[in-house]
Amino acid sequence: MSCKVLAALILSFALSFSASTFGQSTSAVTPTEQAIQIAKEAEQLREKGEIDRSIELYNKAISLDKSLLVAYFGRGLARQAKKDFAGALVDFTKCIELKSGIYAFHFNKGEALYELKKYPEAIAEYDRTIELEPALSVSYYSKAIALVVLRKYAEAETVFSKFISLVPDYPGGYFERGRTRMAQRNYAGALLDFEKTIELDTSRSIAFLFRARVNAALKKYSEARSDLDFVLKKEPDNVMALDARGSVLVNIGEYFAASKDLLRALSLERDNGDVLNTLSVLYFRLEDTQLLRELSEHTIKADPTMAMAHNNLGYAKILLGQFSDARKDIEKALKIEPDLIFGLNNRALINIHQGRFAEAERDLSRVFALDPKLSYGYYNRALLNLKRRKYAAALIDVNKALELENDLRIAFALRAQIFENLGRRAEAETDKAAADEMLRKKRSINLERPRF
Repeated sequence: MSCKVLAALILSFALSFSASTFGQSTSAVTPTEQAIQIAKEAEQLREKGEIDRSIELYNKAISLDKSLLVAYFGRGLARQAKKDFAGALVDFTKCIELKSGIYAFHFNKGEALYELKKYPEAIAEYDRTIELEPALSVSYYSKAIALVVLRKYAEAETVFSKFISLVPDYPGGYFERGRTRMAQRNYAGALLDFEKTIELDTSRSIAFLFRARVNAALKKYSEARSDLDFVLKKEPDNVMALDARGSVLVNIGEYFAASKDLLRALSLERDNGDVLNTLSVLYFRLEDTQLLRELSEHTIKADPTMAMAHNNLGYAKILLGQFSDARKDIEKALKIEPDLIFGLNNRALINIHQGRFAEAERDLSRVFALDPKLSYGYYNRALLNLKRRKYAAALIDVNKALELENDLRIAFALRAQIFENLGRRAEAETDKAAADEMLRKKRSINLERPRF
């Protein structure tokens, strides 16, 4: 049921309530009867979109009868339409004061609170709505969205599942549940939801885009690229799709094509934080420390809440040997997103370089709990073991890093050091030569640089 239908239902109830209570026929028109008639006229104007005029009439009706439920509710809806959510909140709260136990009053109060970013209070109103009308699907949907904003993804997933059980043919329910599953790194579950979304509505480009993101997270780059090619054929200026395809291309080493997509996206939205972040990843892969730093700083100016931008800036400083400054940036990233895997991994790297091995080990334990297949996690643990002179353990970890990412140049360079310490000089020379050749190839790539 839509909010508009809810509004119509409750307005009909309110008019009925007012008329039955106050509207008995008398020889003279009472102020309440006048107020009811004015409120009806106001409602007609509101439905026509004449919001300001309708509010004037609702105000007049309320001045005649300060207990007229229909006028407060109608004015609340009108104020919502004007995005005056603070005013709408006052009106819906008054409705509840005048007549308790009406689910639409609580639902609309929840909507106003949500728009005012008072998410816990909004959830309380959605819960009250559900208590009063358990079959009202929109209450579950709105509650789940509020939970997502609070990053309570597991709870949101449960509520979306309840919504889906009530409205099994609505694609948006599966799509939003898929997003919450992505946030929890349940990629297999998310994939099922996006596929169901597409099954129900093949016109939703966004569903193809998110399915591509999930496949990319699962390292199914061919499937991801296919979906993104499909979206961009229909919508060549879709910035999200250009960014996502650029990310896929970076991951498969097609740096020229990635750069083309990302610079195209940047030309459409100059300060798009996601695109700037993906460009940062591109230059991270190319080991261009200076441009990685510049991009990260620019991204932070565009969106200071982007955790990965602070993380990337910190990593650039690690590469420059500025460990204390790097720690400040990494801590900012982790304050924004406490479970940011790369942030935890980079803090571990700083601790390794500063000889704080126990702290590094704690961060790496958290990294592997979040993502047991992170190649850079195994690289860092290999470095930690090398520093501790645990060469056999270091070799196991660096081999695992290369098993997960067979072109990880820094892992070849690190393994060369491990082999050297194990006295296996021929293997050390082979790995060192491989690392040097990879770096030479990266240095020979001359991409167009972004202009800020």
